[in-house]
Formats: sequence, C-alpha cells, structure tokens
Amino acid sequence: MKKHLFTVSRGDPERLSALLSSRGIAIDLIASGAVRVNGQRVLDDAPLVVGAKITVFEAPIETAAQIQVQFRDEWLLVVEKPAGLPTQATPTSSHALDALVFASLAKDAKLMHRLDREASGLVLFAPSAPAAPALQKLLENGAIHRRYVARVAGTVAGEGTIRLRIGRHPTDVRLRQALSETATEGQAATSYYKVITNETSSTLVSLTLESGRTHQLRVHLAAIGHPIWGDRAYGGPAADRLHLHSTELSLPHPSHRRPVVVESPSPFLTSEPR
Repeated sequence: MKKHLFTVSRGDPERLSALLSSRGIAIDLIASGAVRVNGQRVLDDAPLVVGAKITVFEAPIETAAQIQVQFRDEWLLVVEKPAGLPTQATPTSSHALDALVFASLAKDAKLMHRLDREASGLVLFAPSAPAAPALQKLLENGAIHRRYVARVAGTVAGEGTIRLRIGRHPTDVRLRQALSETATEGQAATSYYKVITNETSSTLVSLTLESGRTHQLRVHLAAIGHPIWGDRAYGGPAADRLHLHSTELSLPHPSHRRPVVVESPSPFLTSEPR
C-alpha cells in the first residue's frame, strides 16, 4: 500500500480536497477513510491550517484483469469485488467495479445490486440489455438470495433474527440508523444470523437477509451490540478492512429455471459450516 506524508505549508490550498487535488491524489480517498489529518481519520472535506500533518493511504488500483469472474453465460455474470473498490462509479471517480466490467467484460451489462465499498465478494450483473428485465423480475420477487460471512465483536450464541427498521442517520447523510420495528420512519428490514465459530474476542457469523437496505447488516449487527470488525462508522473494532464478505449467491436460472449457486470462499476462514 502506498502512503503519502506531507505537512501543510503557507500558500497551500486551505481545503483538504483542493490540497489532495493539487498533489495529484484522488479526492474520493477522503470518503473511503484513507486520509488522516494530524493522526485523525477524516471522512469529509475539511479546512486546513498551516502545520497540519496529512497522511494518505492509497491502495493499489484494481484493473479489469484483477476482477475475477465466478460465473458467466448469456443470462448471468457474477464477479468478485475486492474490498475497497466501489461498486458504482460516481461523478468524481470512474474507478469502480461497474466501470471495469463495462470496459472489459460486457459493455452493455447492467449492475443488479450493490455491495459496500469496504466489503468484498459476489456481485451480480446482467451481461446484456435483454437479460436485465428477467433478473430484475427475480430480484423483485425475492428469488435471488445472498449469503454473507462477517467477523463481529464479542461472543454471539446460536442463531437469531433481527427485525429493525433502517432509517437515515440524523446527522450524517452517508450513514443509516436502526429504528424500532414499530417506528413509522425508515424501511422495514429483516436479517438472519447463524454462528459459524466463536473466537477469543470475536464471532464468525453467516448472514442472510430478506430486504436489501443500505448498510443493513452493518446497522443491524451494531444495534444488537456486535458491530463488524473494521466498521468504524458503526462502532466496530479496528481492523485491516471491513470483515464482511458476500460468499454465496443463488437464484433460478432465467432461462431453464434450474438452480444456480455461485460461491466465493470467505477470506476470514478456511471452512464455513452451514
């Protein structure tokens, strides 16, 4: 991982984004949590003072050759997203999984769902425009299932269900908050967890969900006192990355209707009991 270290001098730009741009560093690294000012991580553009010490951690840029295809035919395209790579391009950065897929695998592909930037694992695309409506219908009917593996803080026992609505965070537009199941705000959300193994200070869990709200698993696990490792936004213990991986995707094939199951081994363990 490449690291930039520098100190703000007189004459330098007074905003963090402008300073990074002036030094040829992508400003979307701020939102990814890769920038620190005086040792403190910042997630937004910020004013700077002379003498401030800036540290930027810049991960190697993924190329199309590094995107693994786990399943592909005329109806389905399932690829593996590395941790730290955004799923979708934005107005300020075209470096994202969808752009790499469009450029090298299928120029008319359509992204069917998203995965958090910090998470890794399986992402489904329709490889062509004609395939997209059939996959969209399967999504709307709840016929596409995803399973995740996460390392969470503390000791979790057995298995359980989390039913808490997901609403906007009151002060940060990028985040979400858990609300009571009977709340009138937010969206209904249900998540299921099952313990894989308990470790000294953490638990590996298998996760599935009925809905697909933004940050759903992260918010739900934090709400029951077991935030995901590396998830500082929701109170998780410090780690090398967000310990959340999309490990299985299953659906009836849009053409012949036989089950298709695509798997990606979790980077957090060598075996995954069901």
